[in-house]
Amino acid sequence: MPSAASASAFWCCSSAGIALATITSFFGLPLLILAVPYALAAVGRRAELRADEHAAVLGFAPMLAAVLDKLHRQEQAQQTQLAAQNGGRPVEESALARLLSSHPDHYTRLHHLQPYLQPQGGPQPQGL
Repeated sequence: MPSAASASAFWCCSSAGIALATITSFFGLPLLILAVPYALAAVGRRAELRADEHAAVLGFAPMLAAVLDKLHRQEQAQQTQLAAQNGGRPVEESALARLLSSHPDHYTRLHHLQPYLQPQGGPQPQGL
């Protein structure tokens, strides 16, 4: 028959194990909740770059670059307008907003499109 001391030790170890499992699961949960938006944004940015690459492989790189340039000019016009409303001080996007953005910035997307925008091969033959 087990002694009271061994039963007490078993109870203490079981309680400590349950407490440890609860603490680690509850500490991991807030960290997981905090990390998920950043991970989803990073995955979304990567997916956008892959979609751009797919469009470029299909031959749409020049058109995509033109659309990206047009969107960038519109965004700059909005920022200029906001700066004028803000007393001439430019409104900068925070680092957190950039980190949580689901789309890469204009320069990153154009940088990844550059290989598809370069002329292929040597000089093009002139028409006869």
